[in-house]
This record gives sequence, C-alpha cells and structure tokens, in this order.
Amino acid sequence: MSVQCVRCAAPNPEEKRFCGDCGAAMALAPDSVAPLTGPALQDMVHKIIGERFKDQKLVELEIVESIVTRLVGWAKMFAAFVGIPAALAVFVLGWLGISKYEDFTKSMAKVEDHINQEAAAADAAVKITDGKIKEIDALASGVGNRARSTDKQLNELSSQLGGLTGQVGGLLARVDRIEGPSEKLAFDSTFSSEDLARTLQDFVGFQRYLKKLGYEPTNDVVQVELPDTARQFDKTGDPAKPQADHIRFVLDLLSSARYENQKIIIERRFAGDEHLLYVAYMQRVIDPAKKSAALASNPYARAIRNALAIYYACSSTVKSLFAAKASAVVQRPAVDLAAAIDFNTETNDYAPEAWASAFWAIRGILGSDVADQLLWNAWSKSIISDFEGPTSFIRAVIWNTANMDQTKGREDQIRAIFSQRKIKPPS
Repeated sequence: MSVQCVRCAAPNPEEKRFCGDCGAAMALAPDSVAPLTGPALQDMVHKIIGERFKDQKLVELEIVESIVTRLVGWAKMFAAFVGIPAALAVFVLGWLGISKYEDFTKSMAKVEDHINQEAAAADAAVKITDGKIKEIDALASGVGNRARSTDKQLNELSSQLGGLTGQVGGLLARVDRIEGPSEKLAFDSTFSSEDLARTLQDFVGFQRYLKKLGYEPTNDVVQVELPDTARQFDKTGDPAKPQADHIRFVLDLLSSARYENQKIIIERRFAGDEHLLYVAYMQRVIDPAKKSAALASNPYARAIRNALAIYYACSSTVKSLFAAKASAVVQRPAVDLAAAIDFNTETNDYAPEAWASAFWAIRGILGSDVADQLLWNAWSKSIISDFEGPTSFIRAVIWNTANMDQTKGREDQIRAIFSQRKIKPPS
C-alpha cells in the first residue's frame, strides 16, 4: 500500500519516512501510531520510570551507606584525638574548682577583665611615654637650635675678639707711653696659660698701685721660676706657742716665695697665690742694690722689709688674710693681719708678722691710701745702716706722721700700736 506525500502528492511506499520526490517528511499512518497512544503508552512510561527510579534509589542508598561509614570513622578518630584531651581538660577544671560551665565562664570573665585592665594600663603607659618622647624631641630640637645659635654667636665673638686683640695691643702700647716704663714677668713654659693670663692681668694692676706710691719701674723683664721643690710645713702648729708658731709659718712662706739672684722664685704648688708673687716682687721693689748689703747683716731691717712686702700684698688686694690660697695648700689657717694676736713674747722686733700687723692697724686708723703712702715714705727715706734697732724705722714713721697734713696729731696712736705688739717704739 502506497502513501501520498502531503507536500507534492507523489505516491511513496508505506515504510518510507521521507518523500522520494521532494524529500519532505512523510506523515505516519494511523495504524503505526496506534501502539504509541492510549493505555499502552502509559504502561510503557510507568515501566520505564519504575525501573529508573529503582536504580536511582539504590544508588542513593549506597551513597548514604558510604557517608555514614565515613562519618563513623571520623567520629572514632575525633574521640581519640579530641575526646581524651577534652576529658583531661574537664578533670583539670574540676580540680581547679570549675565544675560547671557557669564557673568556667565566670573565671574566663575574670581573666578577660584582668587582661583588659593590664592592656588599658599598658596603653596609658604607652601614651605617657609617647608624650615624654615628644617632649624630649622638642627639647632636643630646642637645644640643637640654641647650640647652632650659640656656635654662631661664638664665631661672631671670636671674630670680634680677634679685632679687639689688636686694639688692646695698641691700647697697651699707648698706656705704656702714657704711664711710663713698666716691668714684665716672664714665666717658665710649664705655667698654665689660664693662670698666666690671670696673673699677668693682676700684676699690671699691682704695678700701677706701686707707681702711685712713688715706685719708678724699669723696662726690665723679671724671670719667674717655679721649682717643684716643696718645703715641709707643720700642718697642726704648736698650740702651746701660737705666736712663735705663726712667726715660723710666715718665715716658711717667705722662704717659699722670694726674690733671689734677680729672679722671683715661687714653689710651683703656690703659683696661684697672688700674695706670694707680690711679696717676692716687693722684695725687688723695696730692696734696691744700694740697700742689699746692709739688709744682709741687719735682722731688724730684714724683718721690716718682709713685713712691708706682706702688708702691701694684702693692702693692694684689700685682704687681711695673708696667702690664704697657699695656706690652704699646706692645710694651715691663713695669717690674719687684722686679728687680735696675743704677742706674748718679750720682744717681736724680728717678727715680720708683728710688724705687718702693726702696719695693718695703722691702715685701720688712717685709711689705706694715707697709710700706704706714709709707710712708703718712711722706708724710702730711711738709711739702713742706721738700723741699730727697731726704733730707727718707727722714728721715721712717726716723723712722717707728724709732717703729713692727713696724719698730723696721730703720733701717740702710732706709738701705741707698736707697743701693743712688743715692738719697742722710741721714747
């Protein structure tokens, strides 16, 4: 039986699915489709679905069984690795008194609070430290700025001082021309530059002080030697004989600082004491060559010469403590010319300290300028060969007292001063 093509109407065999002329799909014959419709089709679909659902459930059961088996294995492993430590932890917590979860949470809360407090304290400390660091940084920055500013100022001052040095040199030269000749000191190379600068500055003032009294210096350069030899001094003294002890101490100081062979000689340890330098220099000033021979054989004259050297060293510096720096070096009390010394010996004609104390008492009555000039005139006009005793110089002092307008009428006061010190005044 042939089937007509629905497109071109050409006849085609029944089993053909496509037209042999135009290639169009052939329509199915009703008889061939009948088995695929109705109840038969439903039965077929249910059968196929049942078989496939059966296979799917089987696969799901197998998967579930595999998962359960694996989970059981993991549970056993977890029990071994986690359960045992957990049990130990529970035991430890129980031993610590934590038997309930509530106890545990309370303990943990306490620990957390403590940690928070410590953390807060640490934060506060860090903030304080940060503040201090910022302050230090600010200070360091300020110090650095000030240091740079100071360096700049020092450089400027150095430049100015460089210019002033030349000006000072010129001024000193002009002063020399105005004031006349002046003597210079030359120290050995071991004298420190700082001590040298201070000593030379002080010496210029001391020499100007002597010029006002009437001293006429030369242009000589006076050598100053600082030997390392050190005379032994008694540190405690003799309390039973205080006056004799004072006299011996003063004589030891005078031996440590002296003018000898046209040189000033001062023990190195006493180089910083201006009084000893002035005393040694005064021996040059008030001991000219024409009087040296007479002084060598006249103990009265030597005592007066040394006393005047001590007095002028103290009067020029307005200090009654003689050689305080040197006394501190040898750990002895300094000799105070203004102290009320008990001159308890029969005579102190040979004691430089007694004479110097008398001169300082005269200074207290007449004033420094008048007393300095009075004593200078008395010594410069005295004839050493006439010094058969202390009365010769005292007579010269009293004579000048009577003939100076500022001191006229004070003669009896001057005599009393020497008498109080057991120095025989003239009648």
